[in-house]
Amino acid sequence: MCCILLILACSKNDENYPPGPIPRSPVSNLKAKFYPVSIVGRDTTIYYPFNSIELNGGDSYDLDGYIDSYRWSFIGGPVNINILNWSSKVLSYVLTEPGEYIFSLMVTDNDGLFSVDTIKVTLGNPECTGPEQEFIFYSAKWLEDDWNMGIFYSTSLSGLLPRQVKVKRIYIREAGDEEWQELTINGEWEDDKYLCFARNWGITIISPYPENLGKSFDYRIVYCN
Repeated sequence: MCCILLILACSKNDENYPPGPIPRSPVSNLKAKFYPVSIVGRDTTIYYPFNSIELNGGDSYDLDGYIDSYRWSFIGGPVNINILNWSSKVLSYVLTEPGEYIFSLMVTDNDGLFSVDTIKVTLGNPECTGPEQEFIFYSAKWLEDDWNMGIFYSTSLSGLLPRQVKVKRIYIREAGDEEWQELTINGEWEDDKYLCFARNWGITIISPYPENLGKSFDYRIVYCN
């Protein structure tokens, strides 16, 4: 038995094979583009008087570039919300009616690609289902503020109270006094009255009496579940 081996060769001068290196396919030169990832956090529930929210899109990222723009939108809720700082990284707002509020954040990267994430914030009913309890903090110190409104004391409640509690009332008692004075929470500024701001992270109490700077006082928080 004999075998015949045929070897076919193409000349570089062949009119169907142009001289020079074989050109690469344009597809092989394409670089994959990654979509950005929008992150606004987990759904959450808050209770009055802590009815302010701060939604942060700062954890959003892009693997092959950077986040070029942010756009917040209000999807729906018990009342309409007009977002003024819709193009900022952080959205702050005060909710006025109990119910579920849904927001979305669209991030766009430097390649024009975008993604969207949504978050549901529930302003819970302030009614208690359990008995009222109280927490008393002794010997808090008045500090000097930067707002030219007096002196202040500010504290986080996350380490003081159980999670998802409903704060009902806040009282203050200056050193040497026996009577507690109830504070108006999130009220308007008035001369010769303490001002109490309640935010999701804690409370800030502002005193109109500069002579109390450095002195101590007690405060009492009444809350329930």
